[in-house]
Amino acid sequence: MKKIIFLLIIAYSIHSAFGQQTFTKQDFLQKSKNKNTLGWCLVTSGFIAGFIGAVINVKDEVKTIISIPGNILTGSPVVEEDNYSTELIIGGGIAIISSIPLFIASTKNRKKAMSMSFKNQMIPQLQNSGFVYRPVPFINLKIDL
Repeated sequence: MKKIIFLLIIAYSIHSAFGQQTFTKQDFLQKSKNKNTLGWCLVTSGFIAGFIGAVINVKDEVKTIISIPGNILTGSPVVEEDNYSTELIIGGGIAIISSIPLFIASTKNRKKAMSMSFKNQMIPQLQNSGFVYRPVPFINLKIDL
């Protein structure tokens, strides 16, 4: 029973070792480009939303300074419209702040792509009850400490 469990564990570990996802240099560069584009979209939309909110807010402030507090003829008060200028400014700020992690991840992916290289390494393999050295492609990933 112990041998069967041991063999199942080894078979599973071999299966998971060969079933790993491999990323190439192009994959990391594409991920970097996508995250960078999304980061710039968030920054741009955040600035646009904040600018529109600020313009609406300034326009309303000028309108309240110039306007008469109520209609003189009918005696009814001026009804203020809800224009969501504060929400636009806050939403724009959140969009700008949320773009920062995307730029950081983009830089990390670009650095990973630049540190990767491919090379063939000679590995001994069993063939006809003897060892034969065959070239096997490897991904070399340089990690700076």
